[in-house]
Amino acid sequence: MLIVQVDSARIVKCPPPKFFLWTSSNKNSPDVIRPGSLKADLAKSHWRAGRPVKVIIHGWAFWGNGGFAKKVKTEYLKAGDFNIIAVDYNCGALRVRAYTPCLSKT
Repeated sequence: MLIVQVDSARIVKCPPPKFFLWTSSNKNSPDVIRPGSLKADLAKSHWRAGRPVKVIIHGWAFWGNGGFAKKVKTEYLKAGDFNIIAVDYNCGALRVRAYTPCLSKT
């Protein structure tokens, strides 16, 4: 469980982030990689060792499998054969009040 502190009085519990994996073999349907089952999820995914890895991390008003990530993924796949991973932490990202305090600490 990911804990996001919205302000001094409110805390939001969010599920752990998910990771979406695209390759040239699964351009339109990403594999979901979960932190708690990393080895098993990678074993049954389209992941290929030896391919370069590109990581996409969305902004505060997006999600890892949405428009922005899909556009970036598509452009990478046009350019080469990559393992492309998008990080999806939308529960915390969609809370604007949670984003601002986090931004001030970076």
